Amino acid sequence: MNVFFLRKFPGIIIMAIIAALACLGDGVAAPASTPSASAEDRPAARRSAASTTIDYSSGDFVAATFAERKVDRFIFDGFDFDFGSISISQAEKLGKPLKIEESETQGLENSSEKDYFFKLCYDGLSINLMNPYYRDRDVLVVDEIVVTGKERRMKYGLGVGSSRDDVLKALGLPFIDGKKRLTYISSGFKYDGAADRSRPGGYVNFRLDSEGTVERIDIYQFSYRYHAGIGVNNSYIESMIEERLKIRIYGDLVERDGRKLTLKLKNGDVCVLKDMNTDIDSDSHTAYNFEDYFKKPGYYLVHVQYWEGDEYRMVNEANGRGFDIPAAPNISPGNKRLAAVSASDAYNFNGIEVWRFAKGKMVREWKYAPDEHLAFHFIGWDGDDAFRAGYYSYVQGPDLKEKRVENIHLARRGPAGWKIELEKTVDSPK
Repeated sequence: MNVFFLRKFPGIIIMAIIAALACLGDGVAAPASTPSASAEDRPAARRSAASTTIDYSSGDFVAATFAERKVDRFIFDGFDFDFGSISISQAEKLGKPLKIEESETQGLENSSEKDYFFKLCYDGLSINLMNPYYRDRDVLVVDEIVVTGKERRMKYGLGVGSSRDDVLKALGLPFIDGKKRLTYISSGFKYDGAADRSRPGGYVNFRLDSEGTVERIDIYQFSYRYHAGIGVNNSYIESMIEERLKIRIYGDLVERDGRKLTLKLKNGDVCVLKDMNTDIDSDSHTAYNFEDYFKKPGYYLVHVQYWEGDEYRMVNEANGRGFDIPAAPNISPGNKRLAAVSASDAYNFNGIEVWRFAKGKMVREWKYAPDEHLAFHFIGWDGDDAFRAGYYSYVQGPDLKEKRVENIHLARRGPAGWKIELEKTVDSPK
């Protein structure tokens, strides 16, 4: 967990963090392999900065692409250091940074307060830490890791001075391949039955000079969903922190200026979404956070948080038109439709919606609200005209003991429209 507690000896712990990070490890490179699919051919979830968390069975990474496995190892294991593992007793054995810079900005939670940032500088390495909760300066989160020194060799032998070809050979095709940078993304994941071994995902930018040589490496680890465990307990702050990281991927398309989110459109105009009453307790509270960008079918994804409940907005990048859906979208393989599967006990819609992408707009084809309170979850698309969704329930087995099962349903589009039917029921002990 990339969270640091600076309770008793804040200066010592900061120094400990940096000194430990300075001990970069080469690691063990995975077998050489080059993905065959181009970035455009990959499924939407793999090309998304907000990919759904992937579950890996027993530490086996078979559910992810080969490239994602290597990127994840680079981001989290390239330093040979486990974030959050430093103790005060260890800190006394470590050195100190060359310089510590402190700054402050307008508070994320309350514009009348301040958030604090620390930049810890070492030779060829700097770490930016931020305080996401203005009431408690003891809690700091890693905001950015920047490597500028050639001596800071990292996993797979990569570092400042590596060539573009070195990076491509080690990590495969990038998410963004530009003249001045190569950007790689790792989806968040968790091990089965081991929540403490979860990682939230992240990304890395390799900044290139005019000769195609790496001159700087920027590393970001998504911290969303980790703050509640340290006492922040504020979803708005958490989403703002994650948004900061995602905007760095799409900085040429998305901007944040205080309470104003700006999305650049292809027609040269912009779509501006302004937060309302986020500083006070109010039923009119509305907060907009950038979540993702889908090059195909050409939409921005924005999370809309209300005082009670939330939803998502798909914003067309051509004309700025917005379409509200009840849950995060699951886009079909051919980018023709999306399914939004929402499970809610209160405030939000409980059911399924299917939307079709048309020229410059989205058209809702189907809205399904089950008579019973069934908490459906999305499973996967089967082409562009069918997908599976399921819900869990408990039944009595032959031994008269209660067991959990998953009721898998197939939703399919036919001549009469969409229809959903139970396909099978399988045991689901986890």
